[in-house]
Amino acid sequence: MEGSLTVGRVAEPARVSVRTPHHHDEVGLVWPSARTAAGYRAHAAPDVERLPGALAHRPLGLGPREIADPVDGPATDA
Repeated sequence: MEGSLTVGRVAEPARVSVRTPHHHDEVGLVWPSARTAAGYRAHAAPDVERLPGALAHRPLGLGPREIADPVDGPATDA
């Protein structure tokens, strides 16, 4: 798990609560690469790169399921 980030370390620079990455994981928008032996989410760099794209669509009033399409689309530029 070396080099992985906890949910708190992912949420802090994005200025969101830890509940936001948890929720995004639950709905399949931003998910962790692994889980620790204790069951904690462990995010790698590619996981974290999805978060700004997901957050950028929030002001449009889109829910996480509607956001997944533009974030995953081929025209999306990280």
